[in-house]
Amino acid sequence: MCTGVVSAKEVTCSRVTMYAIPLLLCLLRVTQAQDDKVEGVTEPSCDGPVPQYLKKPHTYFYHLEGNSDLDTILSLKFPLPDDHFFRDRWNWELEEGENIIRWVERDGPSHPDSLHRIGYGMGWKHRPTFTKPIPDDVQMKGLKNGIEMLKQTKKLEELIKKTGITLKDMSSKVHQLNFTYTKPQAKKSADVGYVLENALTVIAEGLEQEEVIDIQLMNNTRICSMFEQTPIQLPCEPNMPYRRLDGSCNNLREPGWGKSFTPFRRMFPPEYADNVSEPRGGKNGDGLPDARKVSLALKEFPRRFSNCFSVFQMSFGQFIDHDLTATPTAKDMDGNPLTCCNEKVLQDPSLLHPECFPLSIDVNDPFYSAYGITCLEFVRSLPASRCFFAPREQINQLTAYIDGSAVYGSTKEQSDSLRTFKGGKLKTVITKEGHELLPEAEGHQEGCNTKEDMENGLFCFRSGDERVNEHILLALLTTLFAREHNRIAMELSQLRPEWNDERLFQETKRIVAAEIQHIAYNEFLSGLLGPLLVRGLDLKPLQGGEFYNGYDNRINAGVANEFAAAALRLGHSMIPEHSYSKNSSGYYQATELNGVVFHPADMHKKNGIVNLLRGAFSQSIGKVDHAFSNQITGLLFKLENATGFDLVGLNIQRGRDHGLADYTVARRECGFPAIKNFDDLKTIFDADVVTMLRKLYKKVEDIDLFVGGMAEKALPGGLIGPTFACILSDQFIRAKRGDRFWYENAGQAGSFTKAQLTTLHDVSLARVMCDNFPEIERLQRWPLQLVGAQNPVISCDSLCLPKLDLTAWRP
Repeated sequence: MCTGVVSAKEVTCSRVTMYAIPLLLCLLRVTQAQDDKVEGVTEPSCDGPVPQYLKKPHTYFYHLEGNSDLDTILSLKFPLPDDHFFRDRWNWELEEGENIIRWVERDGPSHPDSLHRIGYGMGWKHRPTFTKPIPDDVQMKGLKNGIEMLKQTKKLEELIKKTGITLKDMSSKVHQLNFTYTKPQAKKSADVGYVLENALTVIAEGLEQEEVIDIQLMNNTRICSMFEQTPIQLPCEPNMPYRRLDGSCNNLREPGWGKSFTPFRRMFPPEYADNVSEPRGGKNGDGLPDARKVSLALKEFPRRFSNCFSVFQMSFGQFIDHDLTATPTAKDMDGNPLTCCNEKVLQDPSLLHPECFPLSIDVNDPFYSAYGITCLEFVRSLPASRCFFAPREQINQLTAYIDGSAVYGSTKEQSDSLRTFKGGKLKTVITKEGHELLPEAEGHQEGCNTKEDMENGLFCFRSGDERVNEHILLALLTTLFAREHNRIAMELSQLRPEWNDERLFQETKRIVAAEIQHIAYNEFLSGLLGPLLVRGLDLKPLQGGEFYNGYDNRINAGVANEFAAAALRLGHSMIPEHSYSKNSSGYYQATELNGVVFHPADMHKKNGIVNLLRGAFSQSIGKVDHAFSNQITGLLFKLENATGFDLVGLNIQRGRDHGLADYTVARRECGFPAIKNFDDLKTIFDADVVTMLRKLYKKVEDIDLFVGGMAEKALPGGLIGPTFACILSDQFIRAKRGDRFWYENAGQAGSFTKAQLTTLHDVSLARVMCDNFPEIERLQRWPLQLVGAQNPVISCDSLCLPKLDLTAWRP
């Protein structure tokens, strides 16, 4: 155990396996107490003595490994087949003399298992059944319709501008400008997406959903040339050791895989009301319950808090989220936010933008009714441009790889704006106390910090992702890795004086990205999925400079829509009502969540960062379940307003906007028994949750993926239920096995040496914090966990926290 006492034996505390043991002990105590239903005990302390059932841990570990849900996930053949798998694998051509399509396997015959789909038969088909080609006249009719619909939308936007209708609600402005930001490249791509999806609406008249999905698997190079949307074929440099900012050429076989500004993948077939683009509706034409109504029902459940994890588990997850996904939403012709709830629009529906999908608020709403609010702003995500007719797919503006893009950006223009071009460093601002902060945000950021703060020089920040100011701890973690970059760049410049600025920047960026990957897979995922699942799926980093040989260029690392729009939003249930800061005297100050959302002013203040760190180290997160803070169910982004957003309702609405498959489909396609009625949920959810869902949804198949996934009981040793564990496992496996620049890979142009990898295997979040926030002096060994007997507070000088040895980069 790490005690903080410096001794030769302490070095063993830094090994990777040490993380899983205390975490598992903590979580198992919680699991056992819940299983035994000890009277008066809801969740025992993580720092108590080792309980009897762990005196012979192998017995209990065997029981856990024999858990049916764990066994099901471990039996899956990851990565799971998806839309890309079948579309990229099969091409079609017309057989001579016959009006049918002959399907040709792109890579030649394969083993039957490569097309095996775990589940119950309603996933992606092996070979589409729609065998009649789409006649040219039907295609042209559809395309003309799509072009006309786009023209009408542009005219409507001009009319709205002339009418002077603008979004005035500050909460909605902050959300649309600073949270669901839209880059010009995404908006340009979306125009073609609109044309193609409206064309498919005409083409798909009279077709069933499965037939529309079949069309999606058909390539059509003529569409590509017609809209100058040529397939991504970039000149790649196989021997280049550094990543491209946009993620292209990571996969030399498929240069566009994982690239920024490309469509999301689909794990499960989309469910749109019209099979093409209209937001998901209920089965058989029945309506779904209003998203706000579902949110209110979830709000009635009491919150439970973890005795194991600190708030940094939530914040680091948000940091990784902003490294992987950013979905653009519709904006007006000038790139400004749209309004769907403006009084003029509500009175004249002809002024309603077609991309509006607002949340309906009941006149008797227990919160919003007091303010006369009957409509919450919500605009749809932009459609992606593709070279074929297909149901709507959304755009990911970021790369699919864990590459530090939240720090460095995903475009050259953004990256260059963050660099000093001297000594390989990033731009920072030095405070009066000599501390580095992120550079000042360019222009005026509406709703970020108060007017008084801005006048006093307490500006908001700029980084590789526009959402950096969303939460003060997110800004803190981004600052941490920006400081780490500059610290490493300075030391490398001394070790390698012959390197110029570009070489120093790229080498440092490569090291920092490796650190982020290591922390994510060694510390964050072990808590999220649980050590048993992480170990069983080969997600655990190796040790002692051992190289990984699992890279596979047949794996598409692209981000799944179900991951971005549902599963990774699990962190929203972790959000506590307050943010804590703690001074050197042990005095706590609690600030309501909305006091630190788009309000990072405290980071400027003397001892502001160290006080935030002390507070976060000791603050628990909410459990990942169906209960949420009232700070996010009506007050989010409220700023000076009396009301704000309902994030839970927004998540549900976003899933419907994206046409995500319902919960029962996702669970079945992850290999679990089919859910046929509400009674089948009794062994999966708590009884009161089943009762609530039965009242809300007319059919069990209507349950939204986000709602069902959040309500599942957590896997033994993990934070989340099996369906979300399946989705997240698939994505993080792809992000590792499908990344040519994964930091442990051997034999690649960007591979580290054995000596370099050895020191990278010793990296920990605690060490990075100590090196860049030296004023903290002491912290727990694993900052994502709360302090306990298995996770003691140690000195930053402890040998439990080995430093990154940059001498391994000497010539």
